[in-house]
Amino acid sequence: MFWNCWPNTPERRASLPEGPIYCFCNMAQFKLYKLGFDRGQRPDVTALIDVSRLEGLDEIRLDEQGWIHLGPLVTHNQCAGSERIVERAFALAQACWQVGAPQ
Repeated sequence: MFWNCWPNTPERRASLPEGPIYCFCNMAQFKLYKLGFDRGQRPDVTALIDVSRLEGLDEIRLDEQGWIHLGPLVTHNQCAGSERIVERAFALAQACWQVGAPQ
């Protein structure tokens, strides 16, 4: 079973099969996992769900208390180039610059 976004209604959630579900966030990840899924290499996984289109997962934001929140789809490049990260968490920006390949 493949979903192109998170099943966000009770009816859609009820239709998910029992067992492990794998969520992916980019096409490269999906292609690799789907290849194994189709070949029966992961019989325990019952569904693949693409979460890449959910809003806010690639955002860097600052809350009311001054904490920086990185969404799970934020790339190293986004961190390294973010003024907010450079100003408030320079060590993180530096680390991301050194680790991250152009994405």
